[in-house]
Amino acid sequence: MGSCLGPSYACLFMSYQEHLIFRFYQVDLYGRFIDDNFGAAFIERDEMMRFINYVCNFNPAIQYSYDILEVTMNFLDSSIRIDGDRIATSIYTKLTDSHSYLQ
Repeated sequence: MGSCLGPSYACLFMSYQEHLIFRFYQVDLYGRFIDDNFGAAFIERDEMMRFINYVCNFNPAIQYSYDILEVTMNFLDSSIRIDGDRIATSIYTKLTDSHSYLQ
């Protein structure tokens, strides 16, 4: 993000955007880490597309990408899935991860 203040600015900006967006829409589950977001809602697909369209056009300075998944999604280093009436998580690693760690 360039400046050491970048993550703080991103968190403040995204928090304000969420405040404005969620005045008009409610979701069942929502999470964010700096500028990475995920959410879940028990709504029809056309209503979900209206929400996504609203968010994507809310601020032209922000470009969102999105995936609509029925059961499993990956977010950061987690794999999140619906397991019956529960949400289950596991560790997710990208195929390009070299598993190189500092010692």
